[in-house]
Amino acid sequence: MKLNEIEKYYFLRTNISDLPPKIKEDDVAICCPICREGKSWNRKQRLHYYWDDYLKKPNVKCFNCGFSGSLKTYLKAVNPSLYEEYMIEARKEYLEKLKNKNKTENKKEKKFILFEIPEEFKKIDGTKAEKYLQKRGLIKFKDLFFYCDKNITINDKQIMTKDSIIIPFLKNDKMYGFQSRKIEEKKFYTYLPNHGLKVWNIFNVDWNKSVFIFESVFDALSSGLPLNRIVANLGITFPQDLLDKLKYPIFCLDNQNFDEASRMQSLKYIDNYHVFIWPKIYEGESVFAKDFNELIQNGWSKEMIKNMILNNIYKGFKGKLKLKLI
Repeated sequence: MKLNEIEKYYFLRTNISDLPPKIKEDDVAICCPICREGKSWNRKQRLHYYWDDYLKKPNVKCFNCGFSGSLKTYLKAVNPSLYEEYMIEARKEYLEKLKNKNKTENKKEKKFILFEIPEEFKKIDGTKAEKYLQKRGLIKFKDLFFYCDKNITINDKQIMTKDSIIIPFLKNDKMYGFQSRKIEEKKFYTYLPNHGLKVWNIFNVDWNKSVFIFESVFDALSSGLPLNRIVANLGITFPQDLLDKLKYPIFCLDNQNFDEASRMQSLKYIDNYHVFIWPKIYEGESVFAKDFNELIQNGWSKEMIKNMILNNIYKGFKGKLKLKLI
């Protein structure tokens, strides 16, 4: 096994005899500075730095005095200052290797998991989910959802889908995940085998046009905006790699007047991206709702919600000032 060139270099620097070292790619021999090799000094070279097949790693060994140990142990024994220098260099080399390894791993394409729609997922028609969507003002979008009346199992793992509306995350008619939403209680379960991709509808929008980013699927569908221009982020923050690919992202978060977390998130984004800022009054109507779906339930039309969004988009200093005054 070939020896590391930096390690060979530091080993050779401990040679204090006049005899030139014997250098092979897997073995370097010099006169031993520990025992001086008795009467053989400057005539024989019995200290070797070599690849030890038994230990399966490089080793330093003197075949005269019997010293045996790692290069670090050897350097520390014969030249402490050289040992310190070597450790600094070895750390630099390690960090460089780690950096290159990370670059290589990042370049590797991660396998993207797509799976068929489970047979347990049924159409909404005639189920209790239909009434639920009617109540939320989203019945016109019923074909985007499924209903499931029992828990299902995927890859030997039970998924909580009983008595739930299923929100599928689709790409080319196959799923890359889904969210189940209990009908009779406020409980959610999200199944996402592709870690980090918690964005609904991302493969069905035009990335070169303005894309409106909402906090929930129901909010996105309540906006009155076209289906090919809306996404919903179910994670804490929107994935930066996706954000960099969207030409005109616009964040439409929950009402900053009632939700401090939403206000802080908006402040985080507004320097670099467009953000919808909730007005307190729009066209003479009090905007008293925590999110877009609540506006629908309060009797607002989708057309009015859409116009409110389009007329209250900010970026930069003006938007930041407006948010700070809330």
